[in-house]
Amino acid sequence: MIDTIELSNRLLILSSRLIEKKAPFYLRIKLTPLRDLAKSLAHETIDWSTMRYDMHYELNLIQGIIVGYSQMPLEDKWRFYQTYFQHAQDWSYVDSSMVSLPKRIDLASVNQAARNYLSSPYPYVRRFGYVLALRYLIKTQYLPSFLKLIDTQETIYHVYMAIAWFLAECFIKDRIVFEDYMRSCDLSLWTRQKMVSKIRDSFRVSDADKEYAKRFKELA
Repeated sequence: MIDTIELSNRLLILSSRLIEKKAPFYLRIKLTPLRDLAKSLAHETIDWSTMRYDMHYELNLIQGIIVGYSQMPLEDKWRFYQTYFQHAQDWSYVDSSMVSLPKRIDLASVNQAARNYLSSPYPYVRRFGYVLALRYLIKTQYLPSFLKLIDTQETIYHVYMAIAWFLAECFIKDRIVFEDYMRSCDLSLWTRQKMVSKIRDSFRVSDADKEYAKRFKELA
């Protein structure tokens, strides 16, 4: 069984440099070997009750990645992430966990989990709700009703950036639903501006559509 000490020791093997900072410190392990280790541990029995969030960054980060790759039932994953992201130190915890989840997944379960996360008082839990929707719910039956749950006046930077990213993807992939939402929402000016910036930075958007997107930059 893998516990905190064993997992930490496996990470230390990958680290060539210890960065002394306030706890949790950094081992400076690149993300690719970290993901490779997570995949190799995804089928092992892990004692999650021993896991700590005050040792080093990589130990914290890899926990979410392992769970994403694991065969743990989806509902158990959602419960794990509800607690896990309360301890997140930055956006990388959220995005690294999200990309480790399977491509094929129960969309009804994703939809319910993402909705629940949006009401959390913890900002990185809320961010996870938006990036889940970004990955799985665009071009599905769940998108129109999910859009109505967006906190249009969100003030936490890494959360409203996730909203901007999500809406930019909606513009690119589901324009009709996107425009229907934008006609009636009171999205904050800063989120609109970040959204349009992401649209205009995308290589998947034509020059004509980049110009068209400017109309969504200002408040109606």
